[in-house]
Amino acid sequence: MVGTEEAMFQPMFLTREKFETSTKVFRKMMTGKTQSKRLNFLPGPVAIKKEVEQAFYNPPISHRSSDFMENIKIVRERLCELVNAEHAQIVVGTGTLANDLVAAHLKKLSGKGLILANGEFGYRLIDHAERMNLRTKR
Repeated sequence: MVGTEEAMFQPMFLTREKFETSTKVFRKMMTGKTQSKRLNFLPGPVAIKKEVEQAFYNPPISHRSSDFMENIKIVRERLCELVNAEHAQIVVGTGTLANDLVAAHLKKLSGKGLILANGEFGYRLIDHAERMNLRTKR
């Protein structure tokens, strides 16, 4: 854990030594047993809809423009309709930020919650809940 007592977090990283000793792919690469094609370690690739691909050909709009603000307003209104809410907010950030936002919202609710964890991300949710002093059963 790193950070301060008020904002502790666990960095997610993989050292070269750990990678070399724990992956079959690395051993195959080093012994020359890989196929001639490139290996993709990225999540995906995912299919891109033609409409999305076409949008990339348009010039970008500024996040300060009236067009952008109108689009954000429409998205927020649509989100409210979809989940029957009075308010919706759009936040740009990481999954960690999303977990913090959810934990902060849950803090306003009474009662106890249940966190089921079977891996690293579940354990991170437990950590978020503990730092937010949420009452949970694990």
